[in-house]
Amino acid sequence: MPEYLTAEQEQDLAALVYRFPSIFERARTDWAKFKLGYKYNLFTDDEVAEILDWFKGFPGVWQTVKPNWEAPPLQNKRLVNEIEAWIGSTYGFSPLSGGLGIAPLIIAGILIAAALGIGGAVYAVGYVQRQRNISEMIDGVVSGKIPIETLNDAIRQESAPGFFGEVKGLIVWGIVGLVFFTLWPQIRTALKKEKA
Repeated sequence: MPEYLTAEQEQDLAALVYRFPSIFERARTDWAKFKLGYKYNLFTDDEVAEILDWFKGFPGVWQTVKPNWEAPPLQNKRLVNEIEAWIGSTYGFSPLSGGLGIAPLIIAGILIAAALGIGGAVYAVGYVQRQRNISEMIDGVVSGKIPIETLNDAIRQESAPGFFGEVKGLIVWGIVGLVFFTLWPQIRTALKKEKA
């Protein structure tokens, strides 16, 4: 694992961070097409393995660039929640919100997850460069074999916030409220003791 990034790698990483919303949209669209093509048994076993291998790396790449979208100047809570909800629905889990609990590294004026470090940043850049090949493979398989209206419906459904995505925030706030309500007498007692 390199101990530093070259100037070119720093530029590629900065570009990846700023392009991540479009990278995410493309991944979500490709995932919808892939699921539909898989349902119709259009992909070979090798294609399925290669496509799934790429998608399995998405949460790690997101963790690498996520600190930039949680803090100014790029802070975008809606985007963070949308990506995490999609990852959760796609992969059966959602990374814990609130970052990795470790101060991120600052490289080329952007933040990368310290836990993943320089190696994670280099991997993320290479990972995204593979996205075009994966998209072309998926399009090449489903194009002309599935009606465009059916593909567009699948893409719309994949992009629509699901029940989990909409309700997740309400559940979290409900739990926070319940815990606060339950612990309020103890909190009040502790505050009174601290003032005395």
